[in-house]
Amino acid sequence: MKKTVTYLFILILPGLVCCGNEPFLTTPTDTSNHTPRTLEELQQVLDNDEVMNGTGQQSGTVPSLLVSGTDEITLSGLNQKYLTEQDIQQYTWGDDPFGSKACPDWDSPYRVILYANVVLDGLSKLTNQEQEQGKSIKGGALFFRAFMHYSLAQVFAPPYQPATATSDWGVPLRYSSDVNEEIKRATVQETYESILQDLHQAVSILPDTAAYKTRPSKAAALALLARVYQTMGQPAEALNAADHCLTIDDGLLDYRLFKTPSAGSFPFTGQNQEVLFLSLMSRSNLHAEVNPHFIANYQDTDLRKSLFFYALTKTSKGFCGSYGGSYYLFAGMATDEVYLIKAECQVRLGQSKEALLTLQQLLHNRYVAEALPSLNNPEDPAAVLQLVLDERPKELYGRGLRWTDLRRLNTEGRAIHLSHTYQGNVYQLEPSSPRYTWPIPAIELAFHPDMPQNTR
Repeated sequence: MKKTVTYLFILILPGLVCCGNEPFLTTPTDTSNHTPRTLEELQQVLDNDEVMNGTGQQSGTVPSLLVSGTDEITLSGLNQKYLTEQDIQQYTWGDDPFGSKACPDWDSPYRVILYANVVLDGLSKLTNQEQEQGKSIKGGALFFRAFMHYSLAQVFAPPYQPATATSDWGVPLRYSSDVNEEIKRATVQETYESILQDLHQAVSILPDTAAYKTRPSKAAALALLARVYQTMGQPAEALNAADHCLTIDDGLLDYRLFKTPSAGSFPFTGQNQEVLFLSLMSRSNLHAEVNPHFIANYQDTDLRKSLFFYALTKTSKGFCGSYGGSYYLFAGMATDEVYLIKAECQVRLGQSKEALLTLQQLLHNRYVAEALPSLNNPEDPAAVLQLVLDERPKELYGRGLRWTDLRRLNTEGRAIHLSHTYQGNVYQLEPSSPRYTWPIPAIELAFHPDMPQNTR
């Protein structure tokens, strides 16, 4: 996105960004002298793409832990010399995945939340007329806050389960730019209620579409709302949000029109037709290879097999299919995910025929003509659901959604076991393992000793 950055951000950034090993939630911040006060300045805060969308070269916004522990990647001997101890700990679901350093997967989302709260606090001080004119700015800030609280919950809070949501620990919820705001963990129920409240309000005031992919829109907020309800196991609400989203934007890329990329190139860009909202993951995938067992799931007639993956060596593959158009993984909102949410919710609500039609709309653009997957018994809801679930990881590779899928599917009894091998040692992640929830970084607990730690 092309934007104008004024001197305002040179002044405000040093106070907002944590430095060195200081935990972000505790870094003193005094923005009183440089707080943005006009609608233009508040919009510019949200338009700081490097912070809000992770488009800079240093770090994205969505936690890369959403990929590190999945069955999507492997750490072979090819790039082991570049791996840190934390990389290895995260790949093996270890006890100390962050060490004593600051954790970008924690800091970056909370930085986005702080910026969003700066905007919301600034808007609250404007006149009623100005607030009415700035509704889309408020909607954008609410979207960013909800998106980051949700992303944090997928990493640092246990999966949403109605029976335990009011007692399980969620994540700290930040509602103010005031550094003196009390920091404590909400419950999982409180966490998701906050996310839903922000999103419903954002949907009501955002424009249908945005001028730039880096700005939130109603379509993007509805897509995220559908994702959140799906995560919570509420298919009726998720289907309603997905349907509403697709009435605004149902565009799909036709993969048959793309050529197989050469090594080091990327077939898609962050401006492509399917992207509703552009956001990148906190780290690139340069040092990870695609799990060969994962690639085996793609049929030869599946165009994603040649567009998503390229040869690193004769025996290993890398991923080049990011909708971010680079090595940095796309972690935003796109219409292909919304189609898959819609199809899954339809079959879960007893609409198997409709689910197949929804899925076929997507797959028609993903397979060689007349080579779409078929079912022996398309009337069997269990078979239709399995087909949809099989397509999700193939379509949404590397977007940080596989981790959430593993967590929610295991809570319904699908018993998916993970296995990672590193230097000859085999590490297992059992379906009900508490290691599906990453620990709160030690540096945060050092400053907040009363904050409950997650069980390992």
